[in-house]
Amino acid sequence: MPLKPGETWQDPEYLLGANLFNRALAQYRAFLNNKAQTHLLKEIEDNAFQAAKTFEAIKPRAPEGVPIADHIAQCYRLISDCRRQNLERGADAPATGGPQGNVVGPRHRPALPAYQAP
Repeated sequence: MPLKPGETWQDPEYLLGANLFNRALAQYRAFLNNKAQTHLLKEIEDNAFQAAKTFEAIKPRAPEGVPIADHIAQCYRLISDCRRQNLERGADAPATGGPQGNVVGPRHRPALPAYQAP
């Protein structure tokens, strides 16, 4: 059953996904205002990922007019933005020896060996 114009779908899972995304977006805006808050990026990415998974789970039963595909795309775009921020920060930050410090970019990876036919 389609929603009336301006009506919000009141499904609890949909509202959960929306709340997760809105929280992630608010945190990302806070991060953009103060990029020293890099500790926020992991939580932002986690919340956006959970929101995307929630939206994907309810997509088949969403009423006509609920832009679930757009919501999913926004979640993954936010995840991508967080990862880009981490990569950009990684170029400026010294290696820490942790997982982030050992990330090797494409220009620093050794070439793969040539394919050997069986």
